[in-house]
Amino acid sequence: MLSFAIKVFLALFAVMNPFPNVTLFLALTENLDNAARKAVARRAVVAAALLGLPFVVFGAGILAVLGISLDAFRVTGGIVLFTIAYSLLKGSASPVHAPHGVEHEEVAGQDDVALVPLAVPLLTGPGTMTTLTVYGGAPWSMWDHKAIVAAAFLVVLALTYAFFREAERLQAALSPSVFRLVARVMGLVLAALAVQMAGEGVRGFLGPSPA
Repeated sequence: MLSFAIKVFLALFAVMNPFPNVTLFLALTENLDNAARKAVARRAVVAAALLGLPFVVFGAGILAVLGISLDAFRVTGGIVLFTIAYSLLKGSASPVHAPHGVEHEEVAGQDDVALVPLAVPLLTGPGTMTTLTVYGGAPWSMWDHKAIVAAAFLVVLALTYAFFREAERLQAALSPSVFRLVARVMGLVLAALAVQMAGEGVRGFLGPSPA
């Protein structure tokens, strides 16, 4: 269980990417004072928790209702996570996480960015939802796995809140190259986990190896 907990934590930390996203958080809240910035961070984390936790319990059940196997979702999820990982390794914004077009213009004009784009899609985007659903396991079973996934998700959100609260200090103390380095390391970790997730899905399709 410890190895599973570490794997889930690393996957969520990599896909949610809280430390390198400090610079984006500061850019989105540049016109706010310190108290207002902390309030935005708090609302974003709470909203992300409320949006993400149901996927731990109900994600696989929803797939079952739609007739989608968990193995098929593992393969698809692995591809989605690898796309995010590739963007992190290149040092570019992931198209899965970044708002685009008209949506980006609307976000830029909003006073409260806690929900969009911080909670969605930055913290609880397709990659996070995929990770929570796949590692949460089969519907209405594997409750120990679900508890570990939920706990790991909440820990990453708590770290995110801490990073966002201290965003100004972190940016002042660390050079941009440190943020880029962390992002690339997380991209490498996420790429490996994505390949493993997709591989488990393929093995599930093929069934057990013949004796």
